[in-house]
Amino acid sequence: TANTVSSVTFDQRAFDTLGEMSILFAAVLGSVVLLRQTRDEHRARPEPAAVSRPVRRYALLVLPVALLTGLYVIAHGQVSPGGGFQGGVVAATALHLLYLGADYRALERL
Repeated sequence: TANTVSSVTFDQRAFDTLGEMSILFAAVLGSVVLLRQTRDEHRARPEPAAVSRPVRRYALLVLPVALLTGLYVIAHGQVSPGGGFQGGVVAATALHLLYLGADYRALERL
């Protein structure tokens, strides 16, 4: 006999996964179209604007805390609420803080 639960699950999940992949493809395609360089765009990078001192201090002060918190949530997701996705979001916030506190060159060095 066929396992009806598995057949229903696989049939429904196939359409769900197809929809999710279509949305992901559309998002990637839209990002590529919006972020591509045009022919007349200069290749030279403009000088980054100066970061204000309070923003720099706050970002560089909170950066290690955010990174450690993200790694903690990733590592101990089975014990407390959280897990890989939530910890990844917090760790990505640390990268954004590095971008805000320093500049893009500091982020490129990673």
